[in-house]
Amino acid sequence: MPAALVEKQPAFEAADKFTSRRRISLARWIMSEDNPLTRRVIVNRVWQYHFGTGLVRTANDFGVRGSLPTHPELLDWLAGWFGDEAGYSLKKLHRLIMTSRTYATSKRAIPANVEKDVGNRMLSHFPVRRLEVEAIRDSMLAVSGRLNDQLYGAPMYPFIPKDALRSGYNPAGVWKPFNEVEASRRTVYSFLKRTLVIPFLETLDFCDTARSADRREVTTVAPQALELFNGEFVNRQSRHFADRIIAEAGPVLGDQLDHGFLLSLGRKPTRSERASLLGFLSNESLLLLAEDHRRFERETNGGPATELAGEITETGLALWLDAANGVTLNNQRQVSRWTSRVGTLVATAHGDPLVTARAIGNRPAINFEGKDWFELDRSPVTSQQFTIIAVVTDRGAGGQRGSHRNLIGNWDGGRGNSTTSIFLGTTAGSKGGRTIRLTDSFSLREKLAVTKPVSPFVLTGVAEAANARVFQNGRLLDELKSPLPARKLDTNWTIGRQGTLDSEYWNGLVAELLVWNRALTEAELASAWRHLGSKYKVVDQRKPREPLTVAAARRQALIQVCRVILNLNEFVYTD
Repeated sequence: MPAALVEKQPAFEAADKFTSRRRISLARWIMSEDNPLTRRVIVNRVWQYHFGTGLVRTANDFGVRGSLPTHPELLDWLAGWFGDEAGYSLKKLHRLIMTSRTYATSKRAIPANVEKDVGNRMLSHFPVRRLEVEAIRDSMLAVSGRLNDQLYGAPMYPFIPKDALRSGYNPAGVWKPFNEVEASRRTVYSFLKRTLVIPFLETLDFCDTARSADRREVTTVAPQALELFNGEFVNRQSRHFADRIIAEAGPVLGDQLDHGFLLSLGRKPTRSERASLLGFLSNESLLLLAEDHRRFERETNGGPATELAGEITETGLALWLDAANGVTLNNQRQVSRWTSRVGTLVATAHGDPLVTARAIGNRPAINFEGKDWFELDRSPVTSQQFTIIAVVTDRGAGGQRGSHRNLIGNWDGGRGNSTTSIFLGTTAGSKGGRTIRLTDSFSLREKLAVTKPVSPFVLTGVAEAANARVFQNGRLLDELKSPLPARKLDTNWTIGRQGTLDSEYWNGLVAELLVWNRALTEAELASAWRHLGSKYKVVDQRKPREPLTVAAARRQALIQVCRVILNLNEFVYTD
């Protein structure tokens, strides 16, 4: 409060040799009984929190340019009560407001009152308003049964799509890998960066982190509907909500609806709501079963090539070497360069690698004969999460235990990147055959033989946020149940030998080699395997999936109902 507006002037304490004491004087003046401003600002903010608008609309400006209070006597009384009787207790202030008659007013507007109270400034009826995004997120977590109620501690990191992480300012990977249990804490514990706002929060009118804001701006735009109905967070909570309902209410559809409404809205569905949703659950379950039956028949008995061929996703694809494309030969018909089909990466040949025209699946492949290798001009991997897929043969079967063959990696002992390097290769097992290594931190169990010496196969290594996996021809060979330790990414990459070592050379054919700067999804992996398997005539060894069951179809239909419930105005708005 400016000193000119009060009768008693603020007192400034005398300075000493250590401090001017101006800050302590200011703090005491702010909380002084003679300063009428502080208590009014506080109660106005709390009122604004409950009703959407404060008694003074300009919460940051109580001066001559600010708005006049709509209820000045009420503001004065609340300010006095807050300091004199409540002892500055915010809990008591919240309780007073929430037990008041005004707070209990119906949202239904009486026409006669609306004519007199245009804009509802005098609170003739309770103002309906959308919850803040933090409350929406926390409510969804609570209803789904996944809310982590841990108090205090380090911040948590909600899910951010990889595209948003790449487009935002995220130096040195500040945003930690997604951990659902940790990320299910209340939104107030979320880590925030002014240059990297969580898309879910930003879409639903989270405060501008670059400036002070006296109130939330409430908008209604198309991206909000898309985020709430098809966003990653809402879809995940819808699945958890459905699973909770099934576990707690049992298999009867009517009981599931009652329980879902009670958990989310505090009431049972009306007769019309029940009839409509029961009809939807029954019809949608039948449609899902029929569609899955048609798809299962196509997958089992074969179908149109357009449905089964698959494709290579280029999102995040950093290196795509194909022996049928981008190969440069020298005068001796030896390979001198191998250029990526995407981007500008180039692999320079060492030794005398040759192209075999009719190799794997009667398609070209580069023949590595134990001393041939390539050096990439730049690193294809810039992320701790990555995917490597290769179509190869391995003539290095057998041999002494520990006999390594490296396909691709960035090992460099001279630069301190040995145990922290990335590489994918094979090694001899103690009982014959080959096993796979995906870095020094993940060597597969020996009982998992790779293949016979000359048989082609599709080798896949995936490093994900929470685990690492290796596949052969689509079949899971082994899984590391934790993320790979942090890898060093800045050393040179080689193909066909173990980095700077003059050893561990690949001995076999390489028809295609692909590297992504991210972990591919299950659908993307399956599509790539179908594409490569069809192209190179490699047998898909994935375990055939089971057809959809009635219970699974009902669960999928219930997930859609849960998504609708979480989007109801009754859930997202307060009245």
